[in-house]
Amino acid sequence: AVVSTQSTGSSSSTTSSYPGVPLCEKPLGGDRTEIRSTKTVVYMEDPSDGDDGSTEEVVVGKTKGSGVKVTYVEFDYDEILSLGNETHNVWVYESKMFLKVKESTENKKHFIPQVTEIRPLTDPIDSVDTTDLVNNDGIEEPTGEFREIKKFPTNDRKTFAEFTDTIQKYINPSGTEYNKDNNGIVLVNKYTEEGVTPQDDGINIRYYGTEEEDEEDKPFID
Repeated sequence: AVVSTQSTGSSSSTTSSYPGVPLCEKPLGGDRTEIRSTKTVVYMEDPSDGDDGSTEEVVVGKTKGSGVKVTYVEFDYDEILSLGNETHNVWVYESKMFLKVKESTENKKHFIPQVTEIRPLTDPIDSVDTTDLVNNDGIEEPTGEFREIKKFPTNDRKTFAEFTDTIQKYINPSGTEYNKDNNGIVLVNKYTEEGVTPQDDGINIRYYGTEEEDEEDKPFID
C-alpha cells in the first residue's frame, strides 16, 4: 500500500521485483509497504469436500459434487494505522492485492473463463450464513477483481487486483472515525461467459495460501 500522512503528494516510481506485475508507486513524503495475509480459510456450501476449512490453499469455484467455494482472507492493518497521529490521518493513495495461481490438476474440459472477486464482509466470518455464499447479506458487493483467467491454468503465475477501494473502507481518507470494522474479505468466483451462473459446475481455481514457506507466494497487499 502507498501511504502518506499528508493531504497531498506526488509519486515517484517503484522498481518491481515481480517482472510483469506492477507494484504501487511511492508518493513524495510517504511510504510504500507490503502486508502478508494473516489467515486464509476455505468456506463452502453443501455438499462439502476436503477443502472445507482444512486446505492451506486459497480456493474459489464450483465443481460437480461439491458446493460453491469461497476463501476468507484476513489482513492486519495496524502497521499502517500506526503511522497516523492526533494531527495527521493516514491516507492510502493506491493499493493492490497479489495472489499466485497454482497449476490446475483438474479436468481441462470443465474449465470456464472466470474472475476472482474481492468482497468485504459486513460481519465477522463466524456469523455469516454459509448455506448461500453467492446471495448473502453478510457479503458486500465486489470492491475489486483479479485479472480474468481466460485459459485453463497450466502453470503457476502471479496475478493482482486493484485494492484501493477495499482498503479505504478500513483506512478511510476522511479520518479514522469513518473506518469500517475490519471483518476481512472473501474471494469469490464469477464466470465471465454470458448466461453462466456461480452455481454452474466448472473447476476450482487454486492459489497459494498463507502457510507457504516462500513469503513471495503468500497472498499480500502492496
